Amino acid sequence: MASHDNIIRITNGGLQELPDGSIVLRGVIDAASLRRLKFPTYQKKTHSNSKLRRLAQAVLAGSRLPDIEVGLRGSQRFESQGDAFVLFDPCYVIDGEQRRTALLAVASRRPDVDCSIGIVVNFNTTEKWERERFAVLATDRTPVAPSVLLRNLSKDNRYAGMLYALTTDECDCILHKRITWDQYQMQGELVRASTLYRIVIMLHSWIVGPRSTRPHHMVSNVEEIAVAVGPEVMLQNLRTFFELVDHYWGFRNIQKRDGAQLTPTFLLAMAELMAKMKLFWNGSVLDDGTGVKRLKNKLEITSKVRELLSPNVDARHIIISYYLTALNRNRPQPYSERPLVTRRPARITPDDKAEAA
Repeated sequence: MASHDNIIRITNGGLQELPDGSIVLRGVIDAASLRRLKFPTYQKKTHSNSKLRRLAQAVLAGSRLPDIEVGLRGSQRFESQGDAFVLFDPCYVIDGEQRRTALLAVASRRPDVDCSIGIVVNFNTTEKWERERFAVLATDRTPVAPSVLLRNLSKDNRYAGMLYALTTDECDCILHKRITWDQYQMQGELVRASTLYRIVIMLHSWIVGPRSTRPHHMVSNVEEIAVAVGPEVMLQNLRTFFELVDHYWGFRNIQKRDGAQLTPTFLLAMAELMAKMKLFWNGSVLDDGTGVKRLKNKLEITSKVRELLSPNVDARHIIISYYLTALNRNRPQPYSERPLVTRRPARITPDDKAEAA
């Protein structure tokens, strides 16, 4: 007789034959049965507390988490009760242990919340087969690029939509068809959407402090900037920034993503430099007049800067210091600088549910 500790009940279930001829059970498992799933030795022993909090927040916000996958070892013993299935042998979590942990944490604190989740059951598994399946799921999974999430968020947020339209619909804009809003960059696309958002935020960081680089937080940050300076001013400042990038180092006619001036580190360093220096601004409007354009010789990309742009080197602040020295060289009085708004802690909101997967 099976131990009561092993019995798993799955509702809304159905058997499915896979292309390789194997049979799996798909359905929904509730919190009571989730507690009876086994933790195998090949699983990660620790989990990110911040990821667990985001998952729990997503559950509380009503988001449906992706299915978990388990292995039913030793047999294919189950009992069918209409669309419900009762499994009698130990089930081991192959994929989704973090989701299970988060759901059980919510269930213990909020018994009124529905903590059920979809499940896929593989029959007659062995630990070796499960380890191989675990490795496949861990290595083959491709996280959704932030640029895709930002593109999708543009449909629900007015200011995100304006930023997206600037780069896709305005044919006379320097950024037209140069921004990647998909998983991978295509020919002619030079800057990822996530980098574009970070540039907008950094450029206005003397007005509105940045949050984090999570897509939902960046969209909220851009909305705050648009409210503070006006959406048209924000978009014009972005246009002007890239017009200056084109004037100083070239952008408009570049076809490949191999220019030093296209690396996120360099672009963000220049956005921060312009945010700091009052000479680049006329009120809240980024200036592209003659006085700014004649700085071209002082802002050239030297071999020293190229060395600082080596991969995996966080040299943004060193690059900024380098150009500040170059700008002030031979000047009796240095150009005026201003402090940027201090970074604020990111707020975990229900919108984080999109990152729960």
